[in-house]
Parts: sequence; structure tokens; C-alpha cells
Amino acid sequence: MLLRCMLLVAACLLASQLFLAAFVARDLGLGELGRLPVLHEWYRSHAIEPQSGVVVLGDSLGRSAFNARYVNESAASGQPPAWNLASSARSYPEMLLDIGQPALSESTILLFVSPVTSFNPSKLSINPRKANTYALLGLPAQFSGNVERYGSVLDEQSMALMDRPRWQQLAYARWRLPEWLKDSLQVSFGANRERHRYLLGEYNTDLSYPRFDRALDSEGLARAVDARIGLLHDPGYCGITEERCQQALRDIVDGLANTGSDLVVVMYPLHPAYKDWLAREYPQYGAEWLQEVLGPGRRIIDLSDYSVEGLFRDDLHISDDASVSLTEHLLRQLREDGS
Repeated sequence: MLLRCMLLVAACLLASQLFLAAFVARDLGLGELGRLPVLHEWYRSHAIEPQSGVVVLGDSLGRSAFNARYVNESAASGQPPAWNLASSARSYPEMLLDIGQPALSESTILLFVSPVTSFNPSKLSINPRKANTYALLGLPAQFSGNVERYGSVLDEQSMALMDRPRWQQLAYARWRLPEWLKDSLQVSFGANRERHRYLLGEYNTDLSYPRFDRALDSEGLARAVDARIGLLHDPGYCGITEERCQQALRDIVDGLANTGSDLVVVMYPLHPAYKDWLAREYPQYGAEWLQEVLGPGRRIIDLSDYSVEGLFRDDLHISDDASVSLTEHLLRQLREDGS
């Protein structure tokens, strides 16, 4: 009797593992995390024959600022292509996955840096569901070496999450079931069905430039900026002067510089209220200070003073229309600095 019970339990566990294995293989790309398998596939498909081109890495700041679609559609024949591989809330443990990717070996890599987000201590760790997704996709061969060389100041728990054996990753992936149900209901029956289809599909999978369309009005923007400045007064949110935050950014920059033919650190445009906050709280912040943090030889383009009408769609991100003029301006800077 005991043996039968044990066999029944083992059979149930095996069936659960097989079900989860089949489920995650089919539905890794659903929801907010849907961009991660697309990035994984891009790296895989370009690994054998890397292309010369411009690649944007990092978080949603770069994703909103650089309009690769405009570059590709307006460029003359024969010009190198551009890809925007930045993704929302991308942290430094995630960026260890970019270091050493063969697909980047011929690229000009753009990494956008902002005092508002790039020194946030939360960037030292990774969301467990993201860690689970990356692990199920298969960590790159060089990941362990990247952790050893560039991940010393990162959260150890995050590293452990990504390094669990596959059977544990599959067991943890049970969170995908309610997530899949929620997203499916939103797409099929939600009040904003078309919007959800876009955000769960095209917006996450577009590697050129996903148009967000919506923007805050002037009053909403002012409130959002004020709320963000309130957060920035908290040392747990802003770590501009924290060595561990500086070191994490420096390590990632060093690693990416060893990956691509050319790494360019771009200082992200700042809302006037953030400039006022910096002038009061961190007057040392600027291109010279960032050069000292990152070390000699790092190529930096300072766009923090860049300004056009309707530049921001919210308290952080560049509007769809302004992304075109900002991209043009940045490309001119790249040409002038490279000449």
C-alpha cells in the first residue's frame, strides 16, 4: 500500500513536471515578460554571422529614446541597421547576459544612463520571475564567467535564482498559469482589449521602436515628476554616491566594452525639475564625474541638456514624436565624435 502511494505521488510529480515543461515551452512569450524570448532569439539568430550596426541595450529609457525604426526606414541603401534591444526595468544581473554575446561583436552599442534610474539599488537584483524566464530560455555559455568577473557587487540571491537546476525552474514556473489566464482574459474580454493585445504582443516583441502613443498632459506630467523627486530623496531609491551602485554600472560598462567594437554611454535627457534636483543634491553629477566613475577611455555623449517641445511622454520616457529628433541628434553626435 505504501509503495503504491509513493508511486502515485511520484507519478503526479512527474506529470506536473511534464505539463509545466510543455506549458512554458509554448507560453514563455506571454505578458510583460514576452520581450525576453524575442531578445533571446535575436542573439541566437545573429550569433553565427554578426552584423555591423547600432544596438541599444539597457532599460526602458533607451527603449523610448532611440527610434531604430526611423533609422532603418530612412537610412540610405547599404547603411548599417539598428536594433533596440532595451527592455523594461532591465537590471544589472540581466545585463550580464549581454556581455560576450557573439551577436554584438561587430556592433556599436548604445547604453543610456540617467541619475534618476541608473543608480537605483534595486538594479543590483533581478525580479524572480524574470530570473525564472531567463533560466528556462537557457543561460548563455559565458554567463558563469560573467558573474565571476562582472557580478561581484550584485545580489547573491539573484544569481542563485538564475543558477537553479531546470527541474526547480519548472516547479517555480507554476506562477505562469494564473498569469497566462489573467492575460488571456484581458485580451479576450477586457474593456481595453485592443490595447492589451498591443502591450502583450507588438509592444513587447518590437525590436525597432514600439510606439506607446499615450502621453501625460502637462498637469499629469508635473505631478509624476514631483512624485519621482520625492522618491529620489530616499537613499534606498537613489544611490548616486553609493560605491556598490557605481561599481555595478562600471562592471557592466567594462563587460560591454569587451563585447562590441564600440561602446557609447549616452547620458539621458533630463526633465528641468530633475536638473534642479541634481543641482541642489548632487552638483557633481555631469559628464566629467561619470567619466571618473566609469574610468578612462570610456566614450560618453552627454544629452542631459537636450530639449525639444513635447520631449517626455511621462516623468521618464521620451515621447514617440520626440524620439525621432533625439535619434537624429544622437546619430549626428556619433558621426562627429567618430570623425
